[in-house]
Amino acid sequence: MITQKFYDLEFKICIIGCGGVGKTSFCKRFKTNEFDSKYIPTIGAEIYHIYFTTKYGIVKFNLWDTAGQEKFGAIRDGYYINANAFIILFDTTSRITYSNVPRWYRDAMRNCPNIPVILCGNKTDIINSYKIRKKDVKFEQQNVQYYEISVKNEFNLNKPFLEILKKLTKIKDICFLSSSSNLKIEPSVVEITEILNDFYEDEDIVNHLQHETADPLPINHNGNIQWQNEINSDNSNKKKTEQEQEQEQEQEQESEKETIYI
Repeated sequence: MITQKFYDLEFKICIIGCGGVGKTSFCKRFKTNEFDSKYIPTIGAEIYHIYFTTKYGIVKFNLWDTAGQEKFGAIRDGYYINANAFIILFDTTSRITYSNVPRWYRDAMRNCPNIPVILCGNKTDIINSYKIRKKDVKFEQQNVQYYEISVKNEFNLNKPFLEILKKLTKIKDICFLSSSSNLKIEPSVVEITEILNDFYEDEDIVNHLQHETADPLPINHNGNIQWQNEINSDNSNKKKTEQEQEQEQEQEQESEKETIYI
């Protein structure tokens, strides 16, 4: 049976890190939007398919949830084949999981060099047991982006995938509109550059923007905001009315001429 492809891009993402850092919970949160605090070690690897909608189309991520236990190290490398990116997870309440990050990074680069790597510190919701704070994260690889996340509280969960998508597609303004699991999507952040800053500090532009924002919203006769297509329709009707009036005036003038002639 052939099924129709309903996505535009597809990427394989390997989720790696020590056992117990929350890799499976991270994947399941996207798949079913559920959170289970009970730890069950992953044997081998499990694959989860998640989808994000962007203005450019639908993106499919195949998440490979790999076993973090040392005894599975011999077979783990096989799961990295053809990966497009890695997400390394560690537990912000466990220093040893953070100290093992360089080892996970070396394993990833040994199998798939020169692909995006995102580092995530999970369990930031456990405030009283914080061991590794954002200021403490010092990773020597400058191209690795770091995010603090909380699978339990759904904090920053989509940002690692958005960063990966930007690096793989080279589209800087791409953003997620929705996800297959209905996880909350954080609004995109606009970076104010020097050019934008100079633009908004220009006196003429500021006056123009103030004038534009001071204009009242277009309201129809029912007291509701008019959408652009409604405004265009009203303008079209106004033009028709004006044309009809002109035609009536021309007809009256022609009638007067005929009366005088008779």
